[in-house]
Amino acid sequence: MLPLLVHEAVSNDILGRLATQAILISGALSEQISRGMELSVTCSEDVPYLKTNAASADTLLGATFHEVLLASCEAWPHGEVPPDFHAPVTAVVPVLLLSGARDPVTPPAYATATAAHFPNSQVLVAPGQGHSVSTHPCLRDIAAAFIDKGSLQGLDTSCVSKIAPAPFFTSILGPEP
Repeated sequence: MLPLLVHEAVSNDILGRLATQAILISGALSEQISRGMELSVTCSEDVPYLKTNAASADTLLGATFHEVLLASCEAWPHGEVPPDFHAPVTAVVPVLLLSGARDPVTPPAYATATAAHFPNSQVLVAPGQGHSVSTHPCLRDIAAAFIDKGSLQGLDTSCVSKIAPAPFFTSILGPEP
């Protein structure tokens, strides 16, 4: 729906629906994410390793996000991680890795790199999908079967190749039939 709302805002100067969508999404996210927990983890595991990105100086927010995060972590209590925290984990247990082909947060290359450390693993990439692929009926059912069996052997993954990208909304009523 986002491309339609951006087009509507730019072409027709109709900002209300785009603003409403932004409010709905940010409200839903704030209900799902505990900011304190997020800071506890991020300030311990990520911020100490962040590098200032000079390229962001020419962006809309510039270094603001990084500066706010650093200031938040200065004030928020958090632990330290051990020196080997970022070392890869290796195990022989069965591992199912799910990814969306269009995931900007954890792209399929991350799943492939992770699989190298798990000799009994399988990577499934959902065509045309983004970040939260485990809710797709095909992948949800595969994950449930994997958990029930405790094994990758005999998993029917044939539905993955049939997954199609969600169509863009071409009107406020939805995508074309």
